[in-house]
Amino acid sequence: MRSPLLCRLLCTAVAVGVSAPLPASAQAAPPLAESLRSAGDSLREYERQVPAIVAEERYEQVARRSVPPTAVSRRLRSDVLVITDEAVGWVGFRDVFEVDGRPVRDRDERLAKLFLKPHAETLRQAKRIAEESARFNVNVEGIDVLRTVNMPMTALRFIRVQNQHRSTFKTEA
Repeated sequence: MRSPLLCRLLCTAVAVGVSAPLPASAQAAPPLAESLRSAGDSLREYERQVPAIVAEERYEQVARRSVPPTAVSRRLRSDVLVITDEAVGWVGFRDVFEVDGRPVRDRDERLAKLFLKPHAETLRQAKRIAEESARFNVNVEGIDVLRTVNMPMTALRFIRVQNQHRSTFKTEA
């Protein structure tokens, strides 16, 4: 049985405006601005209702390079914490505990513990854990990228009402 500190989340989906299909004669796509407003409003409400998510993540990464043709993959198992920050929306932290089936440290749910008993250094320690875990991200030979933005909720930042003006959106037929 899992610790109550850590919920297992195998799949999270945020759906905006999902409905049963309408007959072709009744289908009409709302204007883009209306869709973006609705998505932004729904996201704001979701952020309010779900201020934090703690999950176990299974993440397969694949990196490819065309010259010479190279592909590298890696399987990570991690504890992931996503918290709501008023200024930027959800902020994610990954704490890798297994790489390609091999433990890389003892699993002690350190992210969950940090936020259950927060203190002045909580965010700084969570960032340090995420940066430490970034070393396990897959890279192809000759191209090493240290990244911590490959979090499940990052794409939603574009939909936040206060960020929409910074991007260009278009509809596809």
